[in-house]
Amino acid sequence: MRNPQFVGREVIIGQIKQQVETARSHRRLGIFGLGGIGKSELAIEVAHRLAGENPDLLVLFIRADSEAEFECTYVKPLQFSRTSGPESPVSNHIMSNKIAEKRSGRWVLIIDGVDGWETLFGPKSLIEHLPGDTNGTIIFTSRDRDLIAELVQFDSTSLFHLDRFSEESAIELLSRVSQDFETDISGRGELVKELEYLPLAVMQAAVFIRTKPVDIRDYLSLCRGNDTERFKLLDIGTRIKDIEFSAGAVTKSWATTFEQLERNFGYAAQVLAFIACLHPHAIPYWLLPVESGSWIDLISALGLLEAHSLIYMNGPHQVLNAHSLVHFVFTQRLKANNTFTTYAQRAYEAVYQTFPSSFRSRALLMQAEGLISHAGTVLNNSRFVDIGHLDLGLRVSLYLHTVGRFDDSLRYAERLFEKSRILSGESSYMSLKVLSELALVHQSQGNYDACQNITEVVLDRRKRIMACDHPDVLGSLNNLGLILQKKGKWREAETIHREALKVKERVLGPNHDSTIKSMNNLALTLQDQEKYKEAEEYFRTAADVRQEVYGKLNTTTLLSFNNLAVILQLQDRFAEAGQIYAEVFDARSHLLGARHHATLRTRGNMALNLLQQEEHTKAEDTLIEVLEGFVETLGRNHLESLNARANLANAVRHRNKLQDAERMYKEVFEARKELLGVDHPQTKLCEKLANELELELECAKG
Repeated sequence: MRNPQFVGREVIIGQIKQQVETARSHRRLGIFGLGGIGKSELAIEVAHRLAGENPDLLVLFIRADSEAEFECTYVKPLQFSRTSGPESPVSNHIMSNKIAEKRSGRWVLIIDGVDGWETLFGPKSLIEHLPGDTNGTIIFTSRDRDLIAELVQFDSTSLFHLDRFSEESAIELLSRVSQDFETDISGRGELVKELEYLPLAVMQAAVFIRTKPVDIRDYLSLCRGNDTERFKLLDIGTRIKDIEFSAGAVTKSWATTFEQLERNFGYAAQVLAFIACLHPHAIPYWLLPVESGSWIDLISALGLLEAHSLIYMNGPHQVLNAHSLVHFVFTQRLKANNTFTTYAQRAYEAVYQTFPSSFRSRALLMQAEGLISHAGTVLNNSRFVDIGHLDLGLRVSLYLHTVGRFDDSLRYAERLFEKSRILSGESSYMSLKVLSELALVHQSQGNYDACQNITEVVLDRRKRIMACDHPDVLGSLNNLGLILQKKGKWREAETIHREALKVKERVLGPNHDSTIKSMNNLALTLQDQEKYKEAEEYFRTAADVRQEVYGKLNTTTLLSFNNLAVILQLQDRFAEAGQIYAEVFDARSHLLGARHHATLRTRGNMALNLLQQEEHTKAEDTLIEVLEGFVETLGRNHLESLNARANLANAVRHRNKLQDAERMYKEVFEARKELLGVDHPQTKLCEKLANELELELECAKG
């Protein structure tokens, strides 16, 4: 039956009609695409239009879901006429006679739903009984691109891939069928996006909305509910006057394809089941299971999945994608068949073995970036049931912290600690490791009191169960010194860092990474106390050692060189500092991106270096961009943003914009007072500068 709500597809309909109407010899055309994408409806619409616009054209239609059904409908195909659409079935000999009558005219035979090779290429070789008259065209539809390619004899101009709806067509179908014209266009757009513009899913949703006391926003909320309810929503049957959906119409469309793969291509079905346990998008090829070590088998399996439109490739980085909704249905099917746990464990193991534990180089950062969504998926699947899951979760939190996604990192770390506390106790090795990461995230967010409290708890617990010179105890001691330095307690911090450095040099050696960290942090504390010469010695040693061990293009090496440039700038050695800043900025931009907080910090330092060389305009313009970057990535009242605003106030002051500078200093003072306390040195400095400007402005008035 013709769908009265048919929308879109005008381009592909026009292309098919043109090929049929201009054909000068026998042609075969093929339409392929995912189950539920609308191939049958398109074929029926093409049949009606061809019959309606070409009165001398014989148009016949056959269903071919199986060999038996093809034989049955081949005997009695539907004939389309100009006036009434499909007429009563005509017998095989009548069809043959009608085609014979058209030897001097034209005919079209549409064979819909050829989804298995056995239908036409089985023991009965039904393919050999298809008419081949020169004035006729046969149009096939199938889920299998490879089968369609065989049927059209690999003529690419005769192949038509039916993909998802455009947003416009999906919204039109949803609105027309649901009759919900009150929901704003953005709400309709959200729903069709949630349904991935898949025609069958959009139609089912529209009919459900039309027949139930819900609107589009209600349905969208149901879609975003828990997995059980979401699957039930997709699986439900419903009908209106001219459209009926039996229970499972949407989900069974895709399950049928999976069952065919299981029967005929077991390894391809296993790969699809593995994919169903990962995030549906940007799946690296190298993450997938290789059967018996054969990449050729894997490539063949992926080819089959792509031929059935179950996955698609895009981009140059060897990744594949699955439709999210189809992926979800396959996941639920695995759960129903009690095979989900097996494949979920395999997916977890693959991610765990490949997710980096450190992120010092661009290669490691890129590898983690490609795996981060899959790590989240496999961890959600696992529910953190063992130490390995906690370890992967900790790596994820560390990566998020490294790239400046502090809120996400904090959520992960808090969740991890709760899971670790339940699994192994709050003083276990893993729980304390997670707590240490949690403290560092709080520090990066400017939550210094929370960071200090957690760090002291970790240090105390580690001292109870470990020797005082154990690397973990020394690491906690280093972190405590660092947070005291951030809070402006420089003498206390210096004492702790000197103690930690002395023990680390004895226990770990002078070039150990942990030793260099303590050296770097001691230098920062000396810098805050204006002990520049000694600080420079430590910074230079740290930079040289890290460059020798890790190379220049490394996050920790760049941190050391950035710190070295700062101490040179503080000693008015602007040319040396400027050269190092430029190198660090270029490297960090390449490694981390231009909007990463570390890259922005270096650019801000470059601007301050220019300011001290009286290049006020250039410095101000750069600092404005730096401030905008921090506000965009970290928020207006993050300490990095406040530091950038204070630096901009300094530049504005040098350009004699005193009122603007005073306003900014006061804003920063109020924010720092709330975050750091009124007695913090940075808070006091900002208050002092604001008061000086206020007095200067009053004197100017007087």
